[in-house]
Amino acid sequence: MLLFTDTDSLCCHIQTPNLHRDMSEAMDLFDTSNFDPDHSLYSRKNHRVLGKMKSETGSTPPLEFVGLRAKMYSLSCGNKSQTKVKGIKKNYVKKKVRHQSFVDILRNNTNRGHVSAL
Repeated sequence: MLLFTDTDSLCCHIQTPNLHRDMSEAMDLFDTSNFDPDHSLYSRKNHRVLGKMKSETGSTPPLEFVGLRAKMYSLSCGNKSQTKVKGIKKNYVKKKVRHQSFVDILRNNTNRGHVSAL
């Protein structure tokens, strides 16, 4: 299931019994240089090679995705998260914006579209 697309990226939910096994059968398609170095799929072979797919969360699988609008989303990976908010300084987002803020806005349907709610 496609979650979002952007100019040079996409995020999708892949339903498979074992994603890493499936990836291992087609390693020439992936850049796994951001995986944990002790992970079985870690490789620097395709590091920064154009056209190779790369996981935004490395070898840590996302547990929850919340997309509020274009270029405003959060991927929760348990105790870490990947949060993107276009138009807001990255250091502010890193310090102040949490995945739970996205969840609260989505579920409560309040302040939708207002960054001040984050």
